[in-house]
Amino acid sequence: MISDYLKHFIALSLAGCMASLTLLHPRPVKAGAPDLGRLSISDLAAVTRDGSFGDISWGAGTSASEILRLGFFANTKLPNMSMGSILGAIGLSPGRVSLIAAPWVQKLSLRDLVRTIPGLGSTRLNRVAPFKDLIARSFGTHTAGNLSNQTLSSIVGNARFGRLTLERLPGLDNYSLASIPGLTGLRLNRFGNWRNLVILDIPGLDRLPFKNYLKDFTNVNLPLAMADVVFSDREAHRTNTITGSYNEGFRVPCDQSHCAHIELADLPGWPPLMKGKQWISGDSQSVSGGSGCLAGTEPTGRHPFGHGFKVVLNDTDERAGRAGFSLYFRFSLFCGTSPYIIGPFPFYSVKKKDTVIVGF
Repeated sequence: MISDYLKHFIALSLAGCMASLTLLHPRPVKAGAPDLGRLSISDLAAVTRDGSFGDISWGAGTSASEILRLGFFANTKLPNMSMGSILGAIGLSPGRVSLIAAPWVQKLSLRDLVRTIPGLGSTRLNRVAPFKDLIARSFGTHTAGNLSNQTLSSIVGNARFGRLTLERLPGLDNYSLASIPGLTGLRLNRFGNWRNLVILDIPGLDRLPFKNYLKDFTNVNLPLAMADVVFSDREAHRTNTITGSYNEGFRVPCDQSHCAHIELADLPGWPPLMKGKQWISGDSQSVSGGSGCLAGTEPTGRHPFGHGFKVVLNDTDERAGRAGFSLYFRFSLFCGTSPYIIGPFPFYSVKKKDTVIVGF
């Protein structure tokens, strides 16, 4: 099926791409679907069900930015980005974002910050207002004044000062991220325990479009199929499928007594490749996923936009002729990658004749 699509588009290109594509009557993706070019974590609806995997758990109604962690994106460009580059990509200056927006920074000790941020140790205390004010609040203005011209590396060598954390300093909204030299220019993966940083706690990250850090993200709105019929889980033994997983491929038959699904059709003017194909519901069928120590099962589905997340059908209403798609994420550890099991986050819904984003 994939090669047929590729052959079709190569043929169109050779024949005069622009002229040929106009004959295909492309349909827009359903209006309720997010703009894929701008799609970010903040665009996702809250998770609709309780769930857990290993020591990670989540409750229905929780936002994606509160559930997803930086470690879930370990195999993307994101860990190598800095807070400054993230904020710059969405049009914000670190000097206009307060330390309140980065609670994980507040929990780091002064010693940890000085040892982690290159060059910070050679900076004098009077050049870093939040550090000086923290010491003044903890030990008095006289002590802070006496230390003003000393370097931070010499100051944090004293355990009394080194173990202080910014969360003890009131009014953090008065200090910007830029008030700590070098903080916003350092790659996120240079900080200890970076994998467990919650997306919500990294300023601007929930608004950063996926295309900025998912290496293989595809944001081309190719309308490759049309929703024809929605079937409930009373359907059984469906074999003409286009769903599955990276582990099993994407033609996994639903060989059981309950196989809720959408039957697809071809868009007008498009090659006859989708008629009668079945997108099986992830609520009906599980397939193998993940690798190494985290291998397990995940809902069946597809990856129209790359490896970053999986698109799963998990809401089928045969009477109303409506179906909904959701996104599922995964995470990685040193010993393997989990199945796509973190979800579901509602993505978009379709009715008969609406476009379904299938992907290659």
